[in-house]
Amino acid sequence: MKAQILYGGNIVKEYAPSVLGDLGVNENPGVVDLLLMKNQILGKTGFTPMQALSADITRTAVSMSWTSCG
Repeated sequence: MKAQILYGGNIVKEYAPSVLGDLGVNENPGVVDLLLMKNQILGKTGFTPMQALSADITRTAVSMSWTSCG
């Protein structure tokens, strides 16, 4: 799901909402999100900035190292 800002029928800006606990797989937190979290903790993969915000369910803004995923 994305939110779009339209002007004159043209897309001016597009936003992807951050869902707490969902790392961008299907808009619902689940097993895949847990596996992504596990791999990030183990250093096998990194989070995008949006995934890091979605993973921070306590909103404590713990500093993370962001790496490109793909």
